[in-house]
Amino acid sequence: MTAAPLKSLSIAAFRGSSATFTLPFEKGKKLTLIYGENGTGKTTICDAFEFLAHERVSSLDGYGLGARLEKYWPSAGKTAADLLVALETNTGTCSGKIVDKKVVVTPPASRPRIELMRRQQILRLIEAKAGERYDAIKRFIDIAAFEASEEALRKQAKDLAEERKAVEQAEGQSLQELQGFTKRPANRPD
Repeated sequence: MTAAPLKSLSIAAFRGSSATFTLPFEKGKKLTLIYGENGTGKTTICDAFEFLAHERVSSLDGYGLGARLEKYWPSAGKTAADLLVALETNTGTCSGKIVDKKVVVTPPASRPRIELMRRQQILRLIEAKAGERYDAIKRFIDIAAFEASEEALRKQAKDLAEERKAVEQAEGQSLQELQGFTKRPANRPD
């Protein structure tokens, strides 16, 4: 499944974005790197993607804020009703807001498929033993095409092995028949 190319991400009254902010994505690029000084909005951008995709904001996890973290999602001085996150792609726009303390994403089928690699995951990846690194990053890598290719190769190898076995059996049978012809007495009519 190929993702639709991203056009822009708009954020209003969400986390660190008190004003409406729009991040345009470069056309034709498969990778976007977001970098900047502390406090410039990198985490808010990641949180916005996670908000649309998974209806959560994991950057707030583990800070002792309690179970109802959605009350911390609107910007300071804003309400949940002011909050809006919209992702525009070549196929349309997916937007998310909070309605009755629940995240509502419309249209639901256009949710982005994302995985975020936050600082802790990067550190675990760096510290992981060589054999454990793939397990640390496998959910970030789409290898469905490679797995399908491997499965096709396994099937082809199995089919070729079965075909070889059938050919060898036919060859053996033909050899037996030929040997039967050569062992017949010359004076015996057929």
